[in-house]
Amino acid sequence: MLFISATNTGMGKTTATLRLLRLLRERGFAPLCCKPLETGVQDPTKTDFAAQYACLQSLGIVQHYQAQKHGNVQILPNAQSLCAQSFVLPASPFVSALAEGKHIAPDSILRFVQEFATLAGKEPLLIEGAGGLFVPICHNYFILDYIKELGARVLLVSNGILGELNTICLSLEAMQRRAIKSFVWINPKNADEHADFLRLSEPFLQVAQIPYYIAQEGLEHIAQQICKEQQ
Repeated sequence: MLFISATNTGMGKTTATLRLLRLLRERGFAPLCCKPLETGVQDPTKTDFAAQYACLQSLGIVQHYQAQKHGNVQILPNAQSLCAQSFVLPASPFVSALAEGKHIAPDSILRFVQEFATLAGKEPLLIEGAGGLFVPICHNYFILDYIKELGARVLLVSNGILGELNTICLSLEAMQRRAIKSFVWINPKNADEHADFLRLSEPFLQVAQIPYYIAQEGLEHIAQQICKEQQ
């Protein structure tokens, strides 16, 4: 079980999820994914979970699981089935739920992922988070707490530009304190960001021996590592 989080919003969690799905499929697996919580949902067809579902369909993964017999239970009937709860306000899940007079029960979103883990069986399961590690889900319960209870490993996504080194290190320290295994994927959006990472952040990551991977080549390495662990 791999939980895809980030140092901030907009870093590329969905990009990482979709690319890993394709890379794992190319290697003969039928990976599953889900987005338990999503905010800022104005149009359900333009969401992260909708992009995930379209990717699963294009790879034949939805069809693969629907072909399995599970009694009268519908398997992955639509994009919304990948998301436990979605909200309109583009804020943390806690604030977005509050704005709609709702509450997110940790037990319900834990069960949601556990059901996906059961369906996936021995296949890889990717869980896309919402924002960063200390984004609140409900009072005194954060994404980091959710990850710990799931027992998942974390892929931390960052663009690696100026200012990100501090956030990367704080995120890694928070996970180390909770015995959460993790590694970093650097996702530069363009050549300038890539150059900034190489010049401003990479020297420290190398000296500190922090495991990190860069761009598409890095994701291919991560996919290969997942494949080895699944065998």
